[in-house]
Amino acid sequence: MMNDDEPQRKNAGRPFEPGDQRINRFGAPAFHAFRKQALEIANEKIPGPDGEEITRGEALLRSWLKSRQPRLQELFAFYCWGKPADRLELDALEPKNKITLRLHWPHEDPDSPDYRPPSANSWLNRHEVPSLPPPAQGDSNGDGASHPSQP
Repeated sequence: MMNDDEPQRKNAGRPFEPGDQRINRFGAPAFHAFRKQALEIANEKIPGPDGEEITRGEALLRSWLKSRQPRLQELFAFYCWGKPADRLELDALEPKNKITLRLHWPHEDPDSPDYRPPSANSWLNRHEVPSLPPPAQGDSNGDGASHPSQP
């Protein structure tokens, strides 16, 4: 717990300066030695499944491919073809011209023999119903798609 009366401690030692020998720009040297040794082991030749010589790295990848663990199979695929994107672009799946679809019951269609006009207290008489936009030019049915004329 800090007390406002106590002065803040300064960092121990002196700060880094440009060209300072203490700066380790290449990471821990032990890791580089470890990685070099791992690459040497991965490049060692061993007898393969068909008797031919393969590297230990190739044997490892082959075992990942045949593994029953899905994570190893997934890693094999990532190393082969790259990791797929985590984010899906769904904007491309939406149509450019949005379509409004209105369904009418047979009794609501004025051209139907079952048509019944709305009563005085119906929803249509109490609310304003927006009109449909005009169809696009060259579009006879208003769905935005071009259809070949049928004989």
